[in-house]
Amino acid sequence: MGNKKRAVKIGVISAIVVIMLLVLFRILYSKTTQAPETAIPVVVTKGLISDLQKDYKINAYIEPKNMVQVHSKVSGNITAFHVDIGDKVKKDQELLLINDAPYRLQFEQASAAYNGIAKIYERVRRSYNQGVATQQEYDEARTRFEATKSQYELAKLQMDYAKVTSPIDGTVLQKYVSTGQLVSPDVGLLVVADLSELVVRAKLPEDNFFRFNKDRDKITVKIKHPAEDTLYTAHIERIGEMVEPQSKNFEVVCKLDEGYDFLRPGMFVNVIFVLERKEDVYSLPIRALVGEDVLWYVNPDTMRAERMIYQPVFSDDNSFEIPNGYKDYYFIVEGQNFIYDGQPVTIKNGKEYPELLPSKDEDDPVPSTGAGVSSEDDAQSQKTENSSSETGTDVSTEDRTA
Repeated sequence: MGNKKRAVKIGVISAIVVIMLLVLFRILYSKTTQAPETAIPVVVTKGLISDLQKDYKINAYIEPKNMVQVHSKVSGNITAFHVDIGDKVKKDQELLLINDAPYRLQFEQASAAYNGIAKIYERVRRSYNQGVATQQEYDEARTRFEATKSQYELAKLQMDYAKVTSPIDGTVLQKYVSTGQLVSPDVGLLVVADLSELVVRAKLPEDNFFRFNKDRDKITVKIKHPAEDTLYTAHIERIGEMVEPQSKNFEVVCKLDEGYDFLRPGMFVNVIFVLERKEDVYSLPIRALVGEDVLWYVNPDTMRAERMIYQPVFSDDNSFEIPNGYKDYYFIVEGQNFIYDGQPVTIKNGKEYPELLPSKDEDDPVPSTGAGVSSEDDAQSQKTENSSSETGTDVSTEDRTA
């Protein structure tokens, strides 16, 4: 029984010793066979000199500054149209004619009555001045004359209103009616607009109100049609005096300085308000940032990645400004999301930065010397052969082996 317990104890102790030896061997082996660190390929860039600007972009429509919907002041059938869409017209130019026969008859009646009463009034006025006519006779004649004159002038106006004229200089943009159609004063006939002055009416959120009013003279405006890349200049002509309670927006009216050969009323455009601009500053692309405040760069002495905390102060949609002191740093713009501080890297765009490429000596592998022969032995053998050839001594295979 005692021998059995002793055998178990010896077995346990032996097992523990074996496990400890295995752990020790594992530790020693891992230290001698530790895998080399993996170099991550990255793309780098230095700070680039560029112009940065802070923009506020919004969509709007091109409108004429002065656009009028033309109405008739009398009812009737249209007998003639003198203009078509696209025609340029002058102020007071006749656009169309409404059948004026009824109004002409009224005018002729009023004209005859006016002429008759005018003669009577003139006789009574002379008699009154001579003391022949009484005050009452003079007042009655003057009253009839003035009433008849008003009817005459009204009839003349209605006859003239049958000729519909343009209220402004401009271009006919739309026609709502055609010849023969019955129209009335509440029916729009056509639209005339002055295309020499085009504007956009942008609706901006309320939180921009104070800045736009404060920096109005500093803010520049660019207009861009989505179908082309040309930017047309404009300027702020008016900022609304109120914020609409329902939408919480205020209006900014911008007048175009150019683009009249291409832009037309009704076009959908992008309005770009340039709030602030910096020229010739060092900058990095936005993609260099990890999160909001982390930059990675390559230390050229160690060829390892290093981490930097940096919060951009000025940026636009594509780039952000960096201090001049950072202009010579090699910032990582691709591959920085999968590295750690101090990790070795290789440069994918090395042609742009040859100073970061390894030297030729580092690139060339050690020549193979054959199995079981070290580089030092091979070098010593080469040295012996060279020495022999210099002294003219022929070294035999046996001597070399010895």
